[in-house]
Amino acid sequence: MPSLVHEKVKQLYDSVSRASVASLDARSRARMVLDVEDLQNYLRDAFSVFAQGLEASFDFGKASLRNAPIPAGFGGNIFKLLLAISDKWKGDCGVSADQILTELSYMVASCIMLDVARHKNKGTSSWGDFMHS
Repeated sequence: MPSLVHEKVKQLYDSVSRASVASLDARSRARMVLDVEDLQNYLRDAFSVFAQGLEASFDFGKASLRNAPIPAGFGGNIFKLLLAISDKWKGDCGVSADQILTELSYMVASCIMLDVARHKNKGTSSWGDFMHS
C-alpha cells in the first residue's frame, strides 16, 4: 500500500511540474513572466476577485491591461483594435488568429500608406520609429 501512495504522489508531482513548465513557457512566449512587483499586483487583483466569491474567475488578460496599459502610439492602437476584434469573435470557432491578423494587415497597410501620403514622408524610416509615432 505505501508504494501505491508513493507512486500516486509521484504522478501528481510530475503532472504539476509539467503544467508549471508549460505555463512558464506560455507566459514567456506572451512576454508575461512576472517580476516581484508585478506578481504582487496580480495577487492583489486575484484576491479581490476571489473575495467576492469562489465561483468568480480571474481574467489574467484584463488584469494585465490594468497593470500595464497599452501605449497610445500607432502600434498600441492597432493592438487595441486587434483585442476588440478578437473579443467580438471570441465564440466563433471558425475564425483563427491567423485569419484575424491577415484581415487586419490590409487595413494596417492602408493606414500606413495614407499616413505617408498625407505627410508626404520621403526616404526611409525604421519600423520602430513609425510604431512609436
